[in-house]
Amino acid sequence: MAERQTVDSVRARAAAFLARGDTSAAKSVYARILQQLPHDTGARAGLRAAVQRERPGDPALLVARTLDALKTVPGLDCNAALGWQYTDQLEAAFVDPSLVTDPPVSRGPRPGIGGDGPAALPPGSPPADILRRLARIDDLSERWQALVQVVGTRDRTLLADSFDGASRPERAEQAARALAGPGLTVVVLGAGCVGLALANALKLGLGRKVEILVVETRVETSGIKRPYDRDWLTHVRTQGWDTLFDPAVVRLLNGLGRDGFMGVPLSMFETLLFLSCRQKGVRFLFEAAPDPALIAGSAAHLVVDATGGRLAVQADPLPADPPAVPVGPVPGYGRGHATHGITDTRDAPARTFPLAAFGPAYRPLAGSGPMAVGMTKLTGLPIDLYEMLLPLVRRDNADGHLYLWPGTLRARINRALAFACLRRPAFEALAERVPSPMPVARFLAEGGHRIPALDRRFVTLLEAIERRAGADASIRIEPPFVFAPRYRPIDLATGTYRGKPLLPLGDSLYTGNPKVGNGLAGHLNLVRTVHDLLLVSHVPDRAAA
Repeated sequence: MAERQTVDSVRARAAAFLARGDTSAAKSVYARILQQLPHDTGARAGLRAAVQRERPGDPALLVARTLDALKTVPGLDCNAALGWQYTDQLEAAFVDPSLVTDPPVSRGPRPGIGGDGPAALPPGSPPADILRRLARIDDLSERWQALVQVVGTRDRTLLADSFDGASRPERAEQAARALAGPGLTVVVLGAGCVGLALANALKLGLGRKVEILVVETRVETSGIKRPYDRDWLTHVRTQGWDTLFDPAVVRLLNGLGRDGFMGVPLSMFETLLFLSCRQKGVRFLFEAAPDPALIAGSAAHLVVDATGGRLAVQADPLPADPPAVPVGPVPGYGRGHATHGITDTRDAPARTFPLAAFGPAYRPLAGSGPMAVGMTKLTGLPIDLYEMLLPLVRRDNADGHLYLWPGTLRARINRALAFACLRRPAFEALAERVPSPMPVARFLAEGGHRIPALDRRFVTLLEAIERRAGADASIRIEPPFVFAPRYRPIDLATGTYRGKPLLPLGDSLYTGNPKVGNGLAGHLNLVRTVHDLLLVSHVPDRAAA
């Protein structure tokens, strides 16, 4: 109680500064609260209110101060080694450095998900209407189905970029002009979860003091983006989102998850943020190969690399003495994953992962080369299959070949997710047979169970799913992928791109194991930190008074 009273009194002091118009003092107090309580929604709302009252400042100075401050924040990459620890302890039998040094053929493009949107959301509805109508659907199952249809919509009104109707050169010119505002201008490369999260948070935090252009290369055609299609369940705490993202999005997400977690598929999270960003005035450019001159010749003050590591950045060679990345001991490590079918309960010892430079990033080493494990996913599993499949997974899983996730959605809409580790022959066979997500029933009907390289335990799991669920097309096997973690310390990753200050975020900084420490929670924490630092670093131009 005393601690609560202390925080309340500090917040009251900040509010008093704000009421007197002393925004600098108010921001300083709110920043101190957020350093101790990063999820304090009242302090973040107060910080935003203070900045909204200030006159615009020098954007270049704001960016420089923020990037300098960011390099001194401890623990920004704290999730990076959690996935390495899991691999080192529980799936070491499947580590294959050749998946990095001699990568298998890449999979084909992922097709978009069909559907024209729910009848309650007629074609051409603006994002604000869609979000309002979704919020008005009281029945949980109906709301879920409406969201699924919105995610898979082919409505051009939603999938076209902000410069629809113009020729490609005209669209590039219009995009450059969009970055000529009087305040801070930001280019976000990548319209995935992290890029959208930052754009959404900054628009709510800085309002008209920021212009944001999001450039996305995953497109159907020039000017038209592909629908979001990563049907991968998330596991991220919703605490502290109340003033970070659009409240309309937060309410929808909180109403679908349980136990304080966001459990929706990644595609749903991305779609909701995308709708909100469009509503809030974020501009989008959809081009498979955007002209880099768009950035070099623009007035952008900051470029954010949210491409997942796909951006080719000319960087200085990494230091030859890479930083050590330690992880602590965990007694009976596998016990924490018993509900996932893991049976190895040996202690995980304290250790420091050795790193080596591979291109612009470090990679943790495992044996003779970089850590890498091939995997595939089974998505869309009805939750009632989980109790039936768990004993089957646990029966013979000492090497961590299989992993079963029970999901954190509300009971009526919850689903499970399964992973299987793959050795290289199985990886290559699946990459050829499953170039895009495929219903499990179809995979088996086409003889997938007879692929010699597949582990019999995985085939048994697939056959058990088919016996129980039949031809349910929503249960899909995903193309195989490689977990090959990379790591870039933020003080080495920030630099310039096309002459503009560059800030990498998300998987462009580090990647984690999708089974644990997968990065999304840590990446969203970093989005929150960048948002707060930009607001705290904002200094109004007194000369404009």
